[in-house]
Amino acid sequence: MVEVIKSCNCSNEAFVSKELRKLTPRRSAYSFDLLADVGQSRFEEHRLVSDIRSRLSKNEVSIPDTTAQRLCKRFLKYFTAVHQESLPQIKELIKENGGYVLQIDGTTQNHGRGTIILLKDSISGIRLFSTRVVSEKADYIEPFFKYIRDLFGPPLAVIRDMGKGIEKGVEKIFRGAVVIICHFHFLRALGNRLFKYYYDKFRNNLNKLGVKGKLEELRRKAKTRLKTASDPFTVEILKELVCVLDDVLTSSGEGLGYPFDLSKLRFYERCLKAEKSVEQLVERCIKAWNRVAIAYDVRNVLKRLHNPSYMLAKYAEILQERGVWFKKARDALRWKNGPIPLSTRVRWSDGELKAARKGIDAFLEEISLNKKEELAFKGTGSHLLRAFSTIEQTFTENIERLLAPNVEVQTPKGKRVIRLERTNNGVEQDFRSIRRHGRRLKGNKDVEGLVQKEGVGLLLLLNMGIDEYVKTVYGSWDKMGKRFAEVK
Repeated sequence: MVEVIKSCNCSNEAFVSKELRKLTPRRSAYSFDLLADVGQSRFEEHRLVSDIRSRLSKNEVSIPDTTAQRLCKRFLKYFTAVHQESLPQIKELIKENGGYVLQIDGTTQNHGRGTIILLKDSISGIRLFSTRVVSEKADYIEPFFKYIRDLFGPPLAVIRDMGKGIEKGVEKIFRGAVVIICHFHFLRALGNRLFKYYYDKFRNNLNKLGVKGKLEELRRKAKTRLKTASDPFTVEILKELVCVLDDVLTSSGEGLGYPFDLSKLRFYERCLKAEKSVEQLVERCIKAWNRVAIAYDVRNVLKRLHNPSYMLAKYAEILQERGVWFKKARDALRWKNGPIPLSTRVRWSDGELKAARKGIDAFLEEISLNKKEELAFKGTGSHLLRAFSTIEQTFTENIERLLAPNVEVQTPKGKRVIRLERTNNGVEQDFRSIRRHGRRLKGNKDVEGLVQKEGVGLLLLLNMGIDEYVKTVYGSWDKMGKRFAEVK
C-alpha cells in the first residue's frame, strides 16, 4: 500500500489519511499487524530472525534482518505499554477473585545491570509488574511496591524470599498484610548458614589439589589408549578404569544447586568410594606383571585427597553431620519426606498446616534434646552445638511466616478460602521460562545478556498463556495488532 500525501503551497499544510495513521506505528513503514505477527513468531514460537524473514518472504513480505530485530524490540515495548494501560481492567478481574496474593522475587544477573524484579498474583497467575532495579535494596524497590498497593489496594498476603531489602520494603509498604516466607528460600538460607563456612574451606582446598581436572585428563587418556590397545588384559583394565572414572566424574544431586546439592562433597565421597576399585585394578596389574600406567596414575591422584595439610576428611565429616540435620529440617518443614523441587507449588489446608506445625515443634524438641547432650559431652566448642543453635533460631524467628494461616475472602460468588502458596516457585519458573527462551534462540547457556535486555517484557509476555488475561486485555491473539494501534 502506498500513501499519496498532498500539501498546500500557501500554508504548507499536509493532508494525510488519519485511517492509514492507525495502521502503522509512528515513523514506521510496517503495520501493527506485521509487528504483532513478528513478535508472536519470535517470542511465542521462539523463532530466529532468519526464520521469521523466510516465513514472511513466502507471503511476499521482504524485510532486512536489522528491521526484523527492531520489530522484535518494538513488539516488547508495545506489549509492555498495553499491559500498563490495561492495569485498571486487570484490577477488575482481581476484584472478582476477592483480591490478590502478591508474590515477590528477583533474579540477579552477572552483567552488572542490576536485578529484575517480578510482582505476580498467585491467585490469577497474572504477572502484575516487572522492572529492572539497581539492586534489591529497599530504597530501589519500595516505589514499585507502593505503585502496586495504590493501584490494586493492599494484598491478601505477600509471599517473599529472605532478602533483607524485600523484607524491609514489604513491612513498610504492605504493613499489616499476611506475610509468608517462601519455603524454598527459607531452606536455602538455612542451608547456607549451616554449610557456608566449612564448605568454602572444603571446596577451596579440594580445588587446590586439582584432583578433578587431573582425573578428567586421565579419563581422556584412557579412552584414547583403548582405541589402540591390543593386549586383552590391558583392554579389560582400561575399560574398567573408564567406568570407575565415569562414575566419579558424573554429577549427581537434585538439580537445585547449593546448598541442597553439595557437589564438591559428593565428588569427594565418590572418589573415596572409587579408591578401593582402583586399588584392586592396580593389584591385578601387579599379579599379572603387566603395568597399565594410567591405573597407577589414577591411584596416585586419589591419594592426594588424604593429604593432612588440607584437612578434607575433617571438613567432610562436619559437612556430613550437619547435612543429616539439614535433611531433618527439610522433612520437618514439608512434614513429608522428599526434596523441595522448583516444579511444585505447595498449598496446605488448615489441617495440613496443623500437621506441619506439629512436625516442626517435634523437630525443634529433638534439636533441644540433642543440644543438651552435645553440650554435656563435647562442650561449647562443638560445631554441632552451633548448628543446633542456628537451626533453632532460624525456625523460631520465622515459624509464624512459614505457617501463616490461609485467608477467607468475599467474592461476587460468595465466600471462599484461598489456600496460600508456600513457595515462590511459580515466579522461579517464570525466570526459568525466559532463560529457556534465550537458550532456544542462542543454542547455548549464555543467555544472561539477553535476559537483561528483554527480561522485563518477556516476563509480562508470559501472561499470554492465561486465557482471562488475553480476553481482558486483547480479546484474542488475533486482535493484538489492533490493540497496539490504540496505545497512547
